[in-house]
Parts: sequence; C-alpha cells; structure tokens
Amino acid sequence: MVRLALKCADAEELGRRLRQRYERQQRRHGIDPADTRAGAKFAEQLDKPLADRPDQQGAERHCKSR
Repeated sequence: MVRLALKCADAEELGRRLRQRYERQQRRHGIDPADTRAGAKFAEQLDKPLADRPDQQGAERHCKSR
C-alpha cells in the first residue's frame, strides 16, 4: 500500500488505483465488481432479525404456532 501511495501524485489518483486493484482482485475471485451492490444489500438483509424482514413474517408466525 505504501508503494502504491508513493507512485501516486495525489489522493484522487491513489483512490482510483485502489479501486482498480480491488476490482481486479474481485474479478480474480470470480466476483463481478458491478454486482457488489447486490451483495451488500444481501449482507444487510442477513444482519436483520427475522421479525424485521417482511418476507419472513409468515414463517415466523408459523413457527410460533407449533
């Protein structure tokens, strides 16, 4: 990271190079960088309790009735 910072003339260039590096790494792992927003939304849903998810309220009621 320090080497990359030394190569850059300013913070904007450093930001661009870091983003390029991150996206290249994601592509190597088979992840489309354009699809990371969908992944972030999915991760956000995983953090919510089941009671807060509108798609799971029926399932929660079903489990409580047992």
